[in-house]
Amino acid sequence: MNAGYIDARTSGPRSAFTAINVEDGAVVVRVQKDTSEVCPQNEYGRFETWTQAQSFATLLNQRYGLGFMEAQYIVVSASLAAATSREEKL
Repeated sequence: MNAGYIDARTSGPRSAFTAINVEDGAVVVRVQKDTSEVCPQNEYGRFETWTQAQSFATLLNQRYGLGFMEAQYIVVSASLAAATSREEKL
C-alpha cells in the first residue's frame, strides 16, 4: 500500500492526485474520495502553470495504477464534497 493511496479492503482507490492554482503558480495535491480533504504534496514543488502541475498529477495517478476516468471521478467527488461543505457553513 502506498501511503494510504489504495486500500485493499475497499472497492477501489480512495484518493487521486490533481492540480490547483495558487498565488504564484500551481501545485499538486491529493484529494480524498467523497471528502473535502486536500493534502498538498509539497515534495513535488511549485509549477509555473496549472497545465504543468496537472500533467504531473496525471503521471502520478498512472504510476499508482489509477486510470484517467477513475481519477476524474475521485476529483469530482471531492470537489462536490468541498462545495457542499462550503454551503453548509453559510
